[in-house]
Parts: sequence; structure tokens; C-alpha cells
Amino acid sequence: MVKVKVDRELCIACGTCYSICPDVYESDDEGKSRIVAKYLKEQSDKYSIGEVGKELEKCARDGAESCAVEAIEVT
Repeated sequence: MVKVKVDRELCIACGTCYSICPDVYESDDEGKSRIVAKYLKEQSDKYSIGEVGKELEKCARDGAESCAVEAIEVT
């Protein structure tokens, strides 16, 4: 499994990550990124944390690398 963490305080709601990888990232009511419910493990005002399988690792990394403010970490 691959851990994906979105720092929601850093997120500027540009939408790039979820337009590149909608299987892992989605928009909340404010437009900020979060992990889709299927993979979500922990959600707070500060972070959205989830785990995805190896089959979505490239997609998750592509979304993270697209983030202009480096608010997404994939480990």
C-alpha cells in the first residue's frame, strides 16, 4: 500500500491534483483537495490521509507532483 497525505491548510484549491487523478483526489465544498472516501483513513481540517494500492501509485504521484504548493505527500 502507498500512503497519501494532503495538507489541507497548504492546499490552495487549484484543482490540479483531482483533475489529474480523480481516482485518488476529490474536491470538498471549499474546493480543497481530499482523499476519496474509498481510500480515506483519516480526515481533519488539517489533513486528509489515505492508502491506495500499487495500481494507483503512479496516478497519486502524478497528482502530488502537479501540486503548485507541494501540499501532497506520497510515501
